[in-house]
Amino acid sequence: MKSKNNSIKKTLLLTLLGGIAFTSQAQSSLIVFGLIDTGYARIENADNYKSAVVSQGNAWNGPINGGLSSSRYGAIGSYGLTNDLRLIGVLEAALYPTNFASGNTENQGTDRYNATIPKGAMLFSREETIGLAGDRFGSLKVGRSTTISYEQTGKFDPISAGPGLGNFGAIGSLSVYDLSRANNQIKYYTPNFAGFEGGLAFSALGGTGDLKDGTTREIYLGYRATDFQLFTTYLGTTTFTYNQFGLTSSNSNVQKYYGVDSAATNGSPGLQVFQFGGIYNYEKYKFNLGYDTRKDLSNAAVNGSNSINVAYTGVRYKANTAHQVALGYYYETNNTVTAGKGNQATIATLQYVFTPYKNFDIYGIYSRVTNQSGTSITLGDNANIFVPSNTNTGSTPNPGENQVGYAVGLRYQFDHVFK
Repeated sequence: MKSKNNSIKKTLLLTLLGGIAFTSQAQSSLIVFGLIDTGYARIENADNYKSAVVSQGNAWNGPINGGLSSSRYGAIGSYGLTNDLRLIGVLEAALYPTNFASGNTENQGTDRYNATIPKGAMLFSREETIGLAGDRFGSLKVGRSTTISYEQTGKFDPISAGPGLGNFGAIGSLSVYDLSRANNQIKYYTPNFAGFEGGLAFSALGGTGDLKDGTTREIYLGYRATDFQLFTTYLGTTTFTYNQFGLTSSNSNVQKYYGVDSAATNGSPGLQVFQFGGIYNYEKYKFNLGYDTRKDLSNAAVNGSNSINVAYTGVRYKANTAHQVALGYYYETNNTVTAGKGNQATIATLQYVFTPYKNFDIYGIYSRVTNQSGTSITLGDNANIFVPSNTNTGSTPNPGENQVGYAVGLRYQFDHVFK
């Protein structure tokens, strides 16, 4: 019975994280799970890559929420309809242990009456879905959930230690990525056919970051073998303006939620994001390689382009169940910066994870950001790091100013199956 419980727990957690492997037992269960990741970081700015940090006023020190992965808690319900098809429901809330907060810490736009949806009003801000799952059916989810693009990047990001996307010194700190979750989403993953798998998603009016204006469409194709995996995704958005909904243009919250550009044509293209990547496993090593390109079609081109491109590579070495080391390198070309300025930025990150006990990790991270004159990438840009946005604190570099960051922390995961 213990092995059966472990199988159910594993497959349902894979469902939560976007996997497509499922148990076949026609029975019901409830999994309560949680993850707490908290630590302490120091971020230092330097004038250029040859400079040393000159003063305490050019640095920031403080607690962080999630150096490896974002803290969360929730529940997964599963009800067996047949031997191969299950009804599933997921509720997942964000957790911020350094300030004892839960839910969502940002205003979520407006409701249909132009009233601001306040902080914390969306308790299950990470996921709130219901759907179906089965070995021969695949998985179908409806509600607020992660985008396919975000899920796949989380698997292929070399600094992602799982579960989810790596935070400190990872791809989430770059300009290309603010597409994590979508509201009103329908998302389907096919079952695996001789190694091949696919996915489709559609969402309307709402989401995280750049997904707050219009509709979102996604396509995913992947291949899994014993030693390697490949994937490619496409994400496209269609921009709607607030005028289309009969709302007043003077309401800034409405503009933020339904589309800021009042001059845009209703139904005009918004973002286009292409991704592809791969993983190769060799004994105790895992090698990562990927590329993301994002175009904002609603804005005028700068230097003949309006794209942000990120190439990344890395390797993870897992010596045993207690020790693993990862190295990641990210190279961004931002063609949206002012003409005539350097538009490249890089992040190099070294990560060490020590697991003395099951589900408990101790980690250390070193990361270095190099900015050219037109870029100002910061390690504090990931929403889970929560450093102040005031340049005087040292958390935000000026254009062309580099950064060095250090982080140490603890992560604990738990889950329990109720039958």
